[in-house]
This record gives sequence, structure tokens and C-alpha cells, in this order.
Amino acid sequence: MATKKKKAAEENPGIDFSGDAGMGFENVDQTDLGIPFLAIAQKLSPEVDADHPKYIEGAEAGVIFNTQTREVLGGRGEPVTFVPVHYQKAYVEWQPRESGGGFRGAHTAEILTQCTRDERGRDVLPNGNLIVTTAYILGFVIDEDGDHTKAVISLTSTQLKKARQWLNMMMSIKLTNADGDKFTPPMFSHKYRLSTQPESNDMGSWHGWKIEQAGMVGDQNLVAEAREAAKNPMISSVVQGALPAHNGEEETPF
Repeated sequence: MATKKKKAAEENPGIDFSGDAGMGFENVDQTDLGIPFLAIAQKLSPEVDADHPKYIEGAEAGVIFNTQTREVLGGRGEPVTFVPVHYQKAYVEWQPRESGGGFRGAHTAEILTQCTRDERGRDVLPNGNLIVTTAYILGFVIDEDGDHTKAVISLTSTQLKKARQWLNMMMSIKLTNADGDKFTPPMFSHKYRLSTQPESNDMGSWHGWKIEQAGMVGDQNLVAEAREAAKNPMISSVVQGALPAHNGEEETPF
């Protein structure tokens, strides 16, 4: 990362853009930028197929990649540091790939009363579309230089239990205030190491999330940004349908 920063500086010798910081981007908001998701590449993911247009150089099953920047971040033995900020669950409607595919909206839990289970254990609406129960966690990825960028992790299917375990892990943390009373700190008080691990069931094998606590956050700038993001989470755009998640049919077996 340090090499990239040095190269960027060398490409613009003698030009000081600091006085023009942000110029031209006044009307850009999050809907213009899109939402980066952290996803795990699976054996059948297009990102690992060198002949596919979505191929990412260096990607293989089990790595974690950024769906927006198309960058491999870690995964197989290389953890990604992540600070969670906001959690939300949605019941997302997707049209099956064999019918054209695509995001068709998000619902509350009541939509499940209209569904029946198919032979794969999926929730199916009368119109044939799928309802995928999805746990979204908005947060910040911290790179090796300490810089941080927003990202969302969506957990569905077999990974929903990881969301529950992660929430329990976060809520079990207790700190003590000046009066000696214990309290549950905000979600963004601690960092977590995200990596991947092989998993399987009777229907197949895949790579799933491995989540470990990595200590308390000590960066005041990050805390300030996290506090603001928690008040105005961009994740609401995902749930409202403006910016759907990475994919509709998870590649891991149900």
C-alpha cells in the first residue's frame, strides 16, 4: 500500500491539489457511488474463472473480495480487519436465475407467511420468486496502513448463524463507566478479524466466514466516522431497494 501511495505522488510532481480538495464532487452522494460489499469467492464464482468477464486476478475459492473495487482483500489465512457499525435484517425478493434473475424488492418478516419451501429449503413466493433472509452488517474495512473504507457484509443461508454468533459476541462485551457501572459499548467499539474456513453439509461444500475479536478501536477519526455512519446508515438504501446486495442466490448450499 505504501508503494501505491508513493507512486501516486510521483505521477503528479510539483502540483498541489490541496486547495481544491473535493472540488467537482459536490453533488455526488452514496447512491451515485454504490455500496461496496465484502463477499467470499466460491468454487463456482465467476470471479475465480479466468475466462469470465467478472474474473478478478488472484481470486480463488475462499478469498474475500470487494465487489465494487474488484480487489482481493484476504480470506484464506489472511484476515481482513473490520469494524461493524450497524446491523439490519431484511427479507429480500429475488427472481431465480433460470427466469432471468434480478433484485425484486425487500420486505418485512410477514412476507414469509406467503412462502412455501422447495426441495432445496428455499422460501418461494407464489410468483416463483425467492425470499432470501439476509443479515446486513455495515462497517469499515481497515487496511494495513490504518486507512478505513465503508463496506457491507450480507449473510444469508448457512451464514445466518454466523450473524447471530457475531451479534452475541458483540453484545457480550461490557465496559465500566466512571461511576463503576457496566454497560454495553457501541457496536463500533471493537475490531474483528474476518477470514474464511471450509464448511460442508449433505448438499455440498463451500467457504464460510470466520469471525474473531481483534481488540478495541483506538482511532478517534474512525470512531467519529463510525458514530456518524451509525446515525445515518447507508445500509438503509440496500433494504429499501435502491442498491441491492451482491447476488440473489447464494452459492453455498442451504
